[in-house]
Formats: sequence, structure tokens, C-alpha cells
Amino acid sequence: MKAPRHDYYLQLYSEKKSVRSIEGRSKSKIAALALLFTGIALANPSPCFAAYHIPSPGDLKQAVVSVLDKMSQSGTKGMVAYVLSFTAWTMTVGVTTPVETAAGMAFPITQSIPLSAAGKIGGAFFQYTLAKYLFSDYAREKMKDNEWMSKIDKSFKSHPFGVALIWRFSPLPEFVKNVGPSLVKTLKTRYQLLAITFHGLPFTVLWSCMGAEAAAVARGGQASVLLKRMVAGITWVGIFVSPTLFGMWLKGLGDDTRVNNE
Repeated sequence: MKAPRHDYYLQLYSEKKSVRSIEGRSKSKIAALALLFTGIALANPSPCFAAYHIPSPGDLKQAVVSVLDKMSQSGTKGMVAYVLSFTAWTMTVGVTTPVETAAGMAFPITQSIPLSAAGKIGGAFFQYTLAKYLFSDYAREKMKDNEWMSKIDKSFKSHPFGVALIWRFSPLPEFVKNVGPSLVKTLKTRYQLLAITFHGLPFTVLWSCMGAEAAAVARGGQASVLLKRMVAGITWVGIFVSPTLFGMWLKGLGDDTRVNNE
């Protein structure tokens, strides 16, 4: 005689419940073991765990200075290697201040300034040139109906060097500063190169001097009051003046757009 259907479903449900209970206990045991091993590792760190710690900014800076020290001791080869490496760094990472400061600590100041300037200005210019001659036509085609792009183009045409310099001092990422102007068809390459140089060279001098001073203080020298004031002034310009100028330029473009629409 067959068992009633409801008894069959009750038995099936009971079996599934037992399986889930076993799986739940297994997962709990695995989680407990994972916590246990984590606690043991934290309480008794082994070389394996110590080798994979996250480096601090100080560790990274020390590593950069160590590499640059070796380059500075390699003569001409080391200087060429630094310029090429810094050029590639500028084109990819974009944040140049820590490297320039470290170079000021590693190289003599008469070498660190021209070497860092060559790497930073060269990297920014190469990135602009590659974008201008390889990708700008495609990008312009995609943005040909963009009203803002038309306004930017007219602004660069009216004041090429001034607008290019405002763009360099803007709070935009380095990649945008280099690639953005390459999409402006009316901007001549010489104005972009001048803007890159006028913007980049003073900061290169400043950060190289900061690195040289840090090295001198580490050897027992005195910190320069003038250099501290220069850094404070540059910080004020970077926080207030540069964003204000860029914002005023954008506001002017927006006002022109509204007038034309009316």
C-alpha cells in the first residue's frame, strides 16, 4: 500500500532541512577556522605576512629617493635614464611633485632642475602631440555637434596663449590638461608648448629647491624662510587663484551660450 502523498512531501522536506542544517554547520566551521587563522596570523606575524604590507607614502618616497640616488651616481647614463623615466611617468601617472622633490634630494640642484624640466615638459608635450595627431580627428568627429566644444574652440582662437595657460593652471587632472587642448583645432602647437613651459618650469624650480633643502636639513643645515613663504604663496595660488580663473573662463563660455540661445 502506497504512503499518502502528503507523507511523501513531509519526508522530502525533512531530508532537505537536514541537508541545509549540515551545510550551515559546515559554513560556520569554515568561518570559525578562517577567523582563527586570521587571529593567529595577526598575533604571530610571519615573514610571509610581513612581506606584503601596504607601503606608506614615506616608504614610497624613500624608495624613489633610493632609485634616484643610484641614477645620480651613474653619470650621464643615470641622467638620461631619469629623464626618460620621468617623461614616461608624466605621460602615465601625471603627479610630478613627489618625483621632482626626490630628484632635488638626489641630484645636485644644477642638474635636478633641467633634468626634471625636460622630463615633465617633454612628457606633457609628447602626450599632447600624440593625442593631437593620432586621436583628435576621431574625437572631434564625435563632438562636432557639441555646442560647448564650439565655444571652447572660439575662445582658444581669440586668445590662444592666455586660454592655454588658464587651462594649464586649472584644477583638472594632468591627463585632461594635456589631451584636452589637442582637440581644439584652432590651437597652434607652439602656444601649447609655451603654456606647458610657462606653467611647468616655475614649479619644477620650486620643488627641486624644496628637495635640495630637505637634503640639506637632513645633513644638519638650516631651513630657508624664503622657500617656506614661496610654498605658502604657491599653495594660495593653487587653492584660490587658479580655480577662480578657470571658473571665470567657464562662466564666460556659459554666458555666451545663453546669449546666443536668446
